[in-house]
Amino acid sequence: MQREIEAKGIPTVLITVMPQESKSMRPPRAIYPVGHTMGRVLGVAGDVKTQKATLHAALKQFEQLHTPGQIIDITI
Repeated sequence: MQREIEAKGIPTVLITVMPQESKSMRPPRAIYPVGHTMGRVLGVAGDVKTQKATLHAALKQFEQLHTPGQIIDITI
């Protein structure tokens, strides 16, 4: 889906908790928030500070050039 959205000219960023599996799909931009788990990619419920920090880290990826498939580890 990310490729189709990108093909329409809309930049995307993937937030993944399974970086090895995601890497094989070669997403244009991706982050791995270290320690986050499936179903809680932004952080645990109610942890607004971590959720905002994760979203901010994801949005920062639009400012950088990436090689498709490169996944940036983020520690929040």
